[in-house]
Amino acid sequence: MLFRKITLLLAVSAAAFLSVTVEAAKYQADVNFFSGEVECPCEVYTFPVDFKKAIDLSSLNMRLTDRHGEIIPIYVIPFAPYKARICFVLPKPVPDDTEITFFLTWNTGKWINKPVGDAKVKARYNPGFNPIVNPGFEQVEKCDTQYSTWNGKIRPTGWKLYDHEHRFFTLKNKKSRSRVSEEQAFDGKRSLKISSGLPRTYYGTDGEETVILSGKAITEDYFRVKPGTLYELSFFMKITKKVNNDRKFQGVCALMLLYDRNKKPLDSSSKVLASYSTAFVAEEEYLNKWLKVAKCERIPSNACYAKIYMSSEVSGDAFIDTIELREMNQCPQPEIYMENILKMK
Repeated sequence: MLFRKITLLLAVSAAAFLSVTVEAAKYQADVNFFSGEVECPCEVYTFPVDFKKAIDLSSLNMRLTDRHGEIIPIYVIPFAPYKARICFVLPKPVPDDTEITFFLTWNTGKWINKPVGDAKVKARYNPGFNPIVNPGFEQVEKCDTQYSTWNGKIRPTGWKLYDHEHRFFTLKNKKSRSRVSEEQAFDGKRSLKISSGLPRTYYGTDGEETVILSGKAITEDYFRVKPGTLYELSFFMKITKKVNNDRKFQGVCALMLLYDRNKKPLDSSSKVLASYSTAFVAEEEYLNKWLKVAKCERIPSNACYAKIYMSSEVSGDAFIDTIELREMNQCPQPEIYMENILKMK
């Protein structure tokens, strides 16, 4: 009798285990590669993917054109839960103004936070040094000092935050803010949240003008740059709230301010500006989506130092994360984006 009870118990336990076993789902997507204004050589290119759920990173497979096309070796670097950077090498140069499509597939599964993939692609991948301190606003510190232009308590290490310009100090009911936030993050668990209000009237030294009070951030210290070097300045942004303010421009900007060897500012034409404007763009294209914004440009031969200045002219809320400055071999970089994500049968 005891043997029979044990046998029945094992059978019930096995049945219960089998009932919760979930078969991995398989997905597919198109990865579009547009070369733009220049020919793209056979180098390493990367693009980020937010899978939005746990997947088996080792199951990722990329082919040229469709599921039967040439296999494209990839190296996958996870950087946040369910997010990864996919690196690959073009099988042959892509002429300018040309678009090609890759076919990407993957299975759901256990998320493992370790890079996987082709060793040769890994060996060739070299993103270079990012000189921007605390580019994702992950390191923070308490701030007990009271400022006329900022009313926060926690600030990101290496950055100065502003809720508004000093000239707006006397205005009442200011709604603009610049804060480290854990509400949204592209990488890690924090980002910079900039909130702005609607346009309002300001009476200054130049008379009456209509202004938007907006939060801002600037790196505290100068960092070195290489004179005459080709750089790409980039960041990720996500607009979660936007109110129509009857202005043509609403957007988010990153500005690289350049200085000579004596740390004197160069003229305004020497600045590098990476910006995203919502003008003439449907809201579904950007609202509640992380978008990469980038500008590639060669800096002047007398530029030796730099600072980064972040701002928003969006009447609403915008989040900024993962600010990078990288040396480049050529500009502009190709446009790479993923679309048509489908569950395979």
